[in-house]
Amino acid sequence: ADKFLKQNQPKFAIAFDPAGKTAEAYKVKAMPCSYLIDTQGKIVSSHAGFRSQDKEELEKLIDQITRK
Repeated sequence: ADKFLKQNQPKFAIAFDPAGKTAEAYKVKAMPCSYLIDTQGKIVSSHAGFRSQDKEELEKLIDQITRK
């Protein structure tokens, strides 16, 4: 995760669970894996893996969700 974050430097908060309870609860199947969760706790979007060509689209989605 540290290597990924250094290479991609997201402009949003990242939550990290070293015990792995969150990954277990969400049944994460790939790393990195992103879940966008709204203020009600509902998963709005999920994305497994990372491809640089998806970066702009994902950032727009994050921006839309965080502005609500």
